[in-house]
Amino acid sequence: MFIFLSSLLISRNNQGDKMKGLGKFARSLAAGAATLAIGLPFGVSPSACADVDTSGKLTAVMAGDHDPLYRGEMFISGLSWNSDIYGVGETYGGKDFYKVRAQALPVKAGDVRLGPVIQRVDGHNSPPRNDMGIALKITGRPTKNSRGFLEVRVFPESDTFDAFGKVTSGKWLGDLLVNYNSETGRYSFRPGIESQVSHQYSLGLEAKYNGGPGGGDWDYLGVRLTGKF
Repeated sequence: MFIFLSSLLISRNNQGDKMKGLGKFARSLAAGAATLAIGLPFGVSPSACADVDTSGKLTAVMAGDHDPLYRGEMFISGLSWNSDIYGVGETYGGKDFYKVRAQALPVKAGDVRLGPVIQRVDGHNSPPRNDMGIALKITGRPTKNSRGFLEVRVFPESDTFDAFGKVTSGKWLGDLLVNYNSETGRYSFRPGIESQVSHQYSLGLEAKYNGGPGGGDWDYLGVRLTGKF
């Protein structure tokens, strides 16, 4: 059911004329909002709705002569079995990317959690696909005044691997997203750092590197503005 609704969402986003600028940004946000609408019925009884936490994030990266990158994200946590749902829509240089993911981490050993994950991915450089795999999450304090987590996901059927880590310390935040395809040998990593300038907004830097067997290069490096809601 979850995969079917995700597929419907992606196909509808691919129809119609391409929008530009803020129009694309709005579509990215719509992907995240639709994820919220899809996800709330899963694992949550009416009496448990108070435990569900929803949050969203809008990001713009201004990278010099390159087109701006726009990203809309929605995250739902506090569901049964320590599960969460995540949706993201991103557009950059006329290329759109959408992902809807649900994972449950019921197995716990100290600061380590383990469980299944499913996702629907639709990107400009590959056909839409459904993935099932294993997710691992480690939480902790890298230093006395910081806290962070690392999530690793392996999807055997599509030969893909991704990892996301985040560390916060005071008003500062650093994150790193890594993707790797063992069949093609292609990979990417996206480091970012930002400082909170107000309760809702943060300002920093973000870059992305794409590589493979034939080499690689930096896709962009720019100023990142993030708004949370």
